[in-house]
Amino acid sequence: QCCSVVVETLVIKSKVMTTIIKVSSLEDGELKNEPSNCLIIMESKEQFASIEFSSTLCQQGLKFHAESHLDMLKGVAATLTASTDFSTSAEFFIGSGASLRKVVLGLLPTLVSRDNCVGRPHAVSNLVKTLKNTDNLVVILNSSTTEAAFAQSCAVGRQFP
Repeated sequence: QCCSVVVETLVIKSKVMTTIIKVSSLEDGELKNEPSNCLIIMESKEQFASIEFSSTLCQQGLKFHAESHLDMLKGVAATLTASTDFSTSAEFFIGSGASLRKVVLGLLPTLVSRDNCVGRPHAVSNLVKTLKNTDNLVVILNSSTTEAAFAQSCAVGRQFP
Protein backbone atom coordinates (compact mmCIF):
# COMPACT_ATOMS: atom_id res chain seq x y z
CA GLN A 1 0.00 0.00 0.00
CA CYS A 2 1.37 3.38 -1.05
CA CYS A 3 0.65 6.80 0.33
CA SER A 4 0.67 10.33 -1.01
CA VAL A 5 2.01 13.28 0.99
CA VAL A 6 0.73 16.65 -0.25
CA VAL A 7 1.44 20.10 1.15
CA GLU A 8 -1.88 21.75 0.42
CA THR A 9 -1.79 25.25 1.86
CA LEU A 10 0.72 27.73 3.21
CA VAL A 11 -0.73 30.83 4.89
CA ILE A 12 1.08 33.55 6.78
CA LYS A 13 -1.02 35.60 9.21
CA SER A 14 0.16 37.70 12.13
CA LYS A 15 3.64 36.15 12.11
CA VAL A 16 2.33 32.57 12.31
CA MET A 17 2.73 30.31 9.30
CA THR A 18 0.12 27.57 8.85
CA THR A 19 1.09 24.51 6.81
CA ILE A 20 -1.52 21.87 5.99
CA ILE A 21 -0.16 18.48 4.94
CA LYS A 22 -2.51 15.72 3.77
CA VAL A 23 -1.32 12.11 3.89
CA SER A 24 -3.65 9.78 2.02
CA SER A 25 -3.52 6.09 1.21
CA LEU A 26 -3.53 5.13 -2.43
CA GLU A 27 -5.71 2.26 -3.56
CA ASP A 28 -5.27 1.23 -7.17
CA GLY A 29 -3.45 4.51 -7.81
CA GLU A 30 -6.30 6.71 -6.55
CA LEU A 31 -6.57 8.77 -3.38
CA LYS A 32 -9.00 7.61 -0.71
CA ASN A 33 -11.57 9.87 0.96
CA GLU A 34 -10.93 12.94 3.06
CA PRO A 35 -8.61 12.39 6.04
CA SER A 36 -10.41 10.96 9.06
CA ASN A 37 -7.64 11.82 11.52
CA CYS A 38 -6.15 15.22 12.25
CA LEU A 39 -2.97 16.23 14.07
CA ILE A 40 -2.59 19.90 14.98
CA ILE A 41 0.88 20.92 16.17
CA MET A 42 1.49 24.30 17.78
CA GLU A 43 4.60 25.93 19.20
CA SER A 44 2.75 27.55 22.12
CA LYS A 45 -0.48 27.13 24.04
CA GLU A 46 -1.48 30.69 23.16
CA GLN A 47 -1.67 29.73 19.46
CA PHE A 48 -4.56 27.35 20.22
CA ALA A 49 -6.49 30.11 22.02
CA SER A 50 -6.12 32.50 19.06
CA ILE A 51 -7.68 30.18 16.43
CA GLU A 52 -10.74 31.68 14.75
CA PHE A 53 -13.62 29.72 13.18
CA SER A 54 -13.12 31.50 9.83
CA SER A 55 -9.40 30.68 9.72
CA THR A 56 -7.74 28.51 7.08
CA LEU A 57 -6.93 26.01 9.81
CA CYS A 58 -10.62 25.47 10.67
CA GLN A 59 -12.11 25.68 7.18
CA GLN A 60 -9.55 23.94 4.96
CA GLY A 61 -7.56 21.82 7.38
CA LEU A 62 -10.06 20.64 9.97
CA LYS A 63 -13.21 21.27 7.90
CA PHE A 64 -15.10 22.29 11.02
CA HIS A 65 -18.80 22.75 10.31
CA ALA A 66 -19.85 24.18 13.67
CA GLU A 67 -18.30 26.65 16.07
CA SER A 68 -18.90 24.11 18.84
CA HIS A 69 -16.08 22.04 17.31
CA LEU A 70 -13.71 24.97 17.77
CA ASP A 71 -14.95 25.47 21.33
CA MET A 72 -14.19 21.81 22.03
CA LEU A 73 -10.69 22.17 20.52
CA LYS A 74 -9.96 25.20 22.69
CA GLY A 75 -11.27 23.41 25.78
CA VAL A 76 -9.03 20.40 25.19
CA ALA A 77 -6.06 22.67 24.37
CA ALA A 78 -6.52 24.45 27.70
CA THR A 79 -5.75 21.15 29.46
CA LEU A 80 -2.33 20.83 27.79
CA THR A 81 0.71 21.67 29.88
CA ALA A 82 3.89 22.63 28.07
CA SER A 83 6.99 20.59 28.87
CA THR A 84 10.57 21.76 28.53
CA ASP A 85 11.86 18.53 26.99
CA PHE A 86 8.99 16.60 25.40
CA SER A 87 5.94 17.33 23.29
CA THR A 88 2.58 16.90 25.01
CA SER A 89 -0.67 15.89 23.36
CA ALA A 90 -4.37 15.37 23.92
CA GLU A 91 -6.99 13.79 21.68
CA PHE A 92 -10.73 13.99 21.17
CA PHE A 93 -13.37 13.09 18.58
CA ILE A 94 -15.70 15.40 16.67
CA GLY A 95 -18.66 14.69 14.42
CA SER A 96 -20.88 11.64 14.44
CA GLY A 97 -21.46 8.45 12.48
CA ALA A 98 -19.52 8.29 9.22
CA SER A 99 -18.19 11.83 9.73
CA LEU A 100 -16.49 11.03 13.07
CA ARG A 101 -12.94 12.41 13.12
CA LYS A 102 -10.13 11.91 15.61
CA VAL A 103 -8.28 15.14 16.44
CA VAL A 104 -4.94 15.13 18.25
CA LEU A 105 -3.52 18.38 19.59
CA GLY A 106 0.26 18.51 19.97
CA LEU A 107 2.21 21.12 21.90
CA LEU A 108 5.93 21.34 21.19
CA PRO A 109 8.52 21.54 24.00
CA THR A 110 9.40 25.01 25.23
CA LEU A 111 13.20 24.70 25.33
CA VAL A 112 15.57 24.19 22.43
CA SER A 113 19.28 23.64 22.95
CA ARG A 114 21.71 25.58 20.82
CA ASP A 115 22.32 22.44 18.75
CA ASN A 116 18.65 21.79 17.97
CA CYS A 117 16.55 23.34 15.24
CA VAL A 118 14.11 25.95 16.56
CA GLY A 119 11.31 24.13 14.71
CA ARG A 120 11.77 21.11 17.01
CA PRO A 121 11.39 18.55 14.19
CA HIS A 122 12.32 15.70 16.56
CA ALA A 123 9.19 16.43 18.61
CA VAL A 124 7.07 16.76 15.44
CA SER A 125 8.29 13.31 14.32
CA ASN A 126 7.31 11.79 17.65
CA LEU A 127 3.80 13.25 17.42
CA VAL A 128 3.31 12.06 13.82
CA LYS A 129 4.44 8.52 14.72
CA THR A 130 1.38 8.16 16.97
CA LEU A 131 -0.95 8.46 13.96
CA LYS A 132 1.15 7.32 11.03
CA ASN A 133 -0.51 3.89 10.75
CA THR A 134 -3.94 5.41 10.08
CA ASP A 135 -5.45 5.41 6.61
CA ASN A 136 -5.82 9.13 6.06
CA LEU A 137 -4.28 11.94 8.05
CA VAL A 138 -4.09 15.71 7.87
CA VAL A 139 -1.24 17.38 9.77
CA ILE A 140 -1.55 21.07 10.54
CA LEU A 141 1.59 22.90 11.62
CA ASN A 142 1.64 26.42 13.04
CA SER A 143 5.17 27.79 12.89
CA SER A 144 6.67 31.12 13.82
CA THR A 145 9.31 31.16 11.04
CA THR A 146 9.71 29.80 7.53
CA GLU A 147 12.76 27.82 8.71
CA ALA A 148 10.68 26.12 11.41
CA ALA A 149 7.88 25.41 8.90
CA PHE A 150 10.34 23.80 6.49
CA ALA A 151 11.98 21.64 9.20
CA GLN A 152 8.60 20.56 10.59
CA SER A 153 7.22 19.72 7.12
CA CYS A 154 10.30 17.61 6.41
CA ALA A 155 9.85 15.83 9.76
CA VAL A 156 6.29 14.90 8.74
CA GLY A 157 7.38 13.69 5.30
CA ARG A 158 10.15 11.51 6.76
CA GLN A 159 7.53 9.46 8.61
CA PHE A 160 6.06 8.27 5.30
CA PRO A 161 8.94 6.86 3.22
